[in-house]
Amino acid sequence: MTQRSVDPSDVWDAQNTDIIHEFSRSVGLDRVHQNWKLARFTTFRVGGEADWFIEVHGDTELAAVFATAVRVGLDVTVLGGGSNVLVSDKGVRGLVVRARHGSISRTTEGNVRASAGVTFNGLIRWMIRRGLGGLERWAGTPGTVGGAIHGNAHFGGHSIGEEVSSVGLVSTDGHLTVAAVREMDFGYDRSRLKTTREVVQWAEFVVTEEDGDQLRTKARESLNFRKRTQPLKE
Repeated sequence: MTQRSVDPSDVWDAQNTDIIHEFSRSVGLDRVHQNWKLARFTTFRVGGEADWFIEVHGDTELAAVFATAVRVGLDVTVLGGGSNVLVSDKGVRGLVVRARHGSISRTTEGNVRASAGVTFNGLIRWMIRRGLGGLERWAGTPGTVGGAIHGNAHFGGHSIGEEVSSVGLVSTDGHLTVAAVREMDFGYDRSRLKTTREVVQWAEFVVTEEDGDQLRTKARESLNFRKRTQPLKE
């Protein structure tokens, strides 16, 4: 019987096929990408390629993709709106997950929940249209809800952690948990996520019912202040 040595590329191709198959069960084949350029997803328009790249839409997909990554042995890096981040020209090893879109809902009379991939400006517009105040001073904040929570975004002497009631988290091993605001270890430009490497699945914010026109005025004032003091075009 003739024996043939195993070509390492055959093993690599088989591993890739398995990875593609596993992730396609959660998000579909068209959203599983290899060697994907990341520059287009950052505000600085720089950065190399991700070994693997998946864009997730909403809470359920995010949790499923994390669980799959654990199963196939890939490290995960999460990319939100791509603001306040620099990606190396050498790229990112493992899987990059880009959180996009998701849902917004009023869970109780005094709380609104938004998925991690919802843009912060989108959340503010949603609230103002319904006469819900609490976040209007953040109008013009770039990026997503997940990114704002991760870095505890601040503006005008206030941090976003002051407006949070609880956060849904996905651990590095794919488990889901809910953390109260006191458990988030919020500080200046930080949260517990920077050490635990957990990922935001959703966040709940404390809201109050207010006049929609007054909320719009406050939001415009905040936006105008940013335009005057921050070089947004640069």
